Amino acid sequence: MKPRSGTPRETICRTCGGRIYWVLTTSGKTIPLDAKPAADGNLRLDSGVTHYVPRGVAHTGPLYRIHFGACADALLKRKGKERASG
Repeated sequence: MKPRSGTPRETICRTCGGRIYWVLTTSGKTIPLDAKPAADGNLRLDSGVTHYVPRGVAHTGPLYRIHFGACADALLKRKGKERASG
């Protein structure tokens, strides 16, 4: 699901059901972010494009986290593995 340039696309994660934004990186790749800003986030959105903000660097506006950190199943699927049951 590619967002239109400069427009984050809000959807629901098919794996965990969480709200996510599909956004562009500065290199033009599409990544999922948790839709809710996070106190420990390190990605800033500027016109629908993510920019990395190192810890301790002053910034304005909300910061977000990549969704793979919150969705373990998504990370396993990305690596081509299945989650062990039990």
